[in-house]
Amino acid sequence: MYWNNPIVEVRHPADPDPIVQAQHHGSHALFYNPSQAVNEIIRIDLLQEWCDMANTRRQEDGKDFATESRNAYLAANLVRINLYVDSLRKHGSVKPMLLYYSGKLPYEAATGGTRLMASELLPNFTHVTAFITTHQDHASQFSHLQRIDSFEDFRQCCGVDSGTQFWFRLTDSEAPWGLDWYEVSVSVPGISVPSDQWCLSVIKNYLAQQPTYFRFDCEWFGVTRDWSQYAEKLPG
Repeated sequence: MYWNNPIVEVRHPADPDPIVQAQHHGSHALFYNPSQAVNEIIRIDLLQEWCDMANTRRQEDGKDFATESRNAYLAANLVRINLYVDSLRKHGSVKPMLLYYSGKLPYEAATGGTRLMASELLPNFTHVTAFITTHQDHASQFSHLQRIDSFEDFRQCCGVDSGTQFWFRLTDSEAPWGLDWYEVSVSVPGISVPSDQWCLSVIKNYLAQQPTYFRFDCEWFGVTRDWSQYAEKLPG
C-alpha cells in the first residue's frame, strides 16, 4: 500500500532529515550490511520467466511490443538487466539494495530486483551491499551491523558526495518498516537507471533490426551491448 505514498526528492544535506523521518519517532530502524548474502533475498522474478513473458508478448503484439503500454515495464527492464550484468561484472555491487525485514528470512527486496535477475548470470556474485529497514522490535537482531541514524550516515554508505540527489518514499508509524523505497543519482554505467522512455526507444530500434525468428533467452542478457547505437538520432 505504501507505493502510493509521495516520493520525496532531496539533495544532501536536507532539513528535515528524511532518514530521521523514516524512523517515525523510534518505531523503525535502519541498518547497513556491507556484505549481505544474495541467497537470503527473495527472487520475485527469474530471467527465464522474463524471457518467456517477453517472447509471448512479442508474438501477441508484433512490432508494437515496445510501444504497448502493458509492456512498458517488461520491455524497459530488458535493457536495464542487460546493462546491470555488464556493470556488475565490471564494478560489482555499487548502489546498496534496500531490503525489508518483517521478522523472518528471507528478506524482501524493495530495490534491486533487476540486479538480482542480472546476478543469475554471475555465479561468483554472492553478496551485495544493502540497507535493511525493519521495525524497532527487531533491531536487536542487527546489533552487529551499522545503524543508520541520519541522512549523512546514509549518504556515506552510498559512497556519494554531499549535494547528491536522492529520492525517498516513507511508510508510516504503523508499518512493519520505515523506509519503503529509495533512489540515488550515481554515475556508474548500468547502475544509474536509464529512463523508461530511453529504454523503450532503444529496445524498439534493436528489435526492428532482428530477424523474424529472434527470441530472448537467458544468454542474451549476458552479451555486452552499446545501446547508444539504437538511440534516436536528434535532428540536425
